[in-house]
Amino acid sequence: MPTSVTDPLGRFHHVSNAYCCDQAIFPIVGSVNPVLTGLTLAHRLAQYAAP
Repeated sequence: MPTSVTDPLGRFHHVSNAYCCDQAIFPIVGSVNPVLTGLTLAHRLAQYAAP
């Protein structure tokens, strides 16, 4: 997406070697408690970063 801050893995477009791996990646909060979604994003990034 041209207006996004990160790519689909959470890597920032304009900062090298920096990732967002929690709920801060969400532009808005769509539910009351997005903890499980944030944990899933962190787990996915960990699997990508440490093969």
